[in-house]
Parts: sequence; C-alpha cells; structure tokens
Amino acid sequence: YASVIALILLAAFFTVGGGLTAVIWTDFIQTVIMIISAVILMIISFARVGGIEQIRSLFPYAVANTTLRSTTECGIPNENYFSLIRPFDADLPWFGIILGGAIVSVWYW
Repeated sequence: YASVIALILLAAFFTVGGGLTAVIWTDFIQTVIMIISAVILMIISFARVGGIEQIRSLFPYAVANTTLRSTTECGIPNENYFSLIRPFDADLPWFGIILGGAIVSVWYW
C-alpha cells in the first residue's frame, strides 16, 4: 500500500505543480514509449518465429492436444483463418454485423 500511496502523492504533486499541460505531456511521452516498445516487441517476435510466412504456415497446427470435453473441433481454425474479410457464408456474417451495427448504433444514439 505504501507504493500506491507514494504514486498517488507523486501524481497529485505533478498535476498541481505542472497543471494540465504537464499531464498532457506525460501522456504523450508514455504513448510514444508504448508504441515504440510494441513495434520493437513485434519485430523481435517475428524474428524469433521466422517471419510472417512461418506464422501463416504453422498457425493451423498450433492447437492443444486435448481440449475441453475431448472436442476435436475446438480450437482448430477454419480455412479463412488469415483473412480479414470473411465470406458471406462464414460462421460470423461480417456484412450483417456491419450493417446491423450501423442500424443499432443509430437506435442507441
């Protein structure tokens, strides 16, 4: 609890001393650090795996040997596993979700 209280006091001192400008700059710097770290992590991960083609070729085989209740179809990706836009006959009808989502969002707004 001491570290939480120390962080709260530090944040309060920083905010009162520097105002909203200090908070905005702190958020900006933290965002830049997180984005750079995510890009570095992505590059290291791709290098260790062997590249995007290696991921694409080995992903269908990266399933657990035993699944819940011995279901053999659980966890096995379908043939469209690497496609962002699914066909109309897929389990998840993306066109209906987009169109229906637009209608529902108008209703709620």
